[in-house]
Amino acid sequence: MAIQLNTLSLKFIVFVFALLLSGCTKSFNIKPVPPPNNVYTSVLTTETRSFGLSDARTGEAKPLNAGTLSVELPDMGDEMNYLGDNLARVLNAQGIQVAYDKGENSDLKLKVLNYRIRNLRTSGFSPYHTFTTFSADLIGSGAPQRITAYFKNSKVPVWAFREVERPCYQIPLEVVVKEIAAKLNAHVFKRAASNETVEKIVKSIMPGSADAASEQYLKVLELGYTNNPAAIEPLVRLTSHEETIMREAAISALGILGAKEKFPLLKTIYETKYNIDKSMALKSIGDLDTPQARDFIRQVKMSEAYKDDETIKEVADLYP
Repeated sequence: MAIQLNTLSLKFIVFVFALLLSGCTKSFNIKPVPPPNNVYTSVLTTETRSFGLSDARTGEAKPLNAGTLSVELPDMGDEMNYLGDNLARVLNAQGIQVAYDKGENSDLKLKVLNYRIRNLRTSGFSPYHTFTTFSADLIGSGAPQRITAYFKNSKVPVWAFREVERPCYQIPLEVVVKEIAAKLNAHVFKRAASNETVEKIVKSIMPGSADAASEQYLKVLELGYTNNPAAIEPLVRLTSHEETIMREAAISALGILGAKEKFPLLKTIYETKYNIDKSMALKSIGDLDTPQARDFIRQVKMSEAYKDDETIKEVADLYP
């Protein structure tokens, strides 16, 4: 009888928590994206290119924030201008001269199809998750190219709910902006960091604590931004790291680098692992953009996992 009462009490608490979440709006402060540690090698060409953004989001995909909790990011301002301003900031810091053009006459255009932060929390005892997604078609540099970004992060707030601000909002936005910048570079500017820069980043990934709080995973992602194949093998080793978030970063970075020869590894991770390892492997397979990778994405969209797993569907839908 006591066990039954305790079970009912727990269900009631979860129910009340869900009601409280549904009617509560949280506000978080968002800062500009800091420049990455990676700087591309210098080139003689210094011509400034311009890029613009067009918002093609519609329906349920239109709001930036969605999910369990109502969220506002007032310091961010307009999310499109935040994205454009910070893309220019990151690329300029890496030695690429670009300007964000809010008009209609830019050299390059990103037609934004998806740009969303979905939050999820099931109870007051569970982690608060955010899933940050982005997809756009790059127009103006040959045939249209799909540019995507995806990042999941989580935090259990202990003393105050504001503890989720950096891990679940600030960092994911920084990661997404830097990933988009890296892919713009790979498709348009084709700059790469030196082998020395790759080695420096690898050495900066310290042994020991590598959990989410350490933010070591951000250094792993930096390897993906280098556009240098020398970063591939260090990343392969990190895909078997004991910390989930380190594996997540390494798997994602292989896709950012376009490591086409690692399709078998990514396919194996997708087919044998679970949760974020599986969805990140799918994201990186999509990033490879080979006939084999595109066929794999099509097969996933016809699978039971696509129907049953919201995260798998969310990632697969980033790709055509």
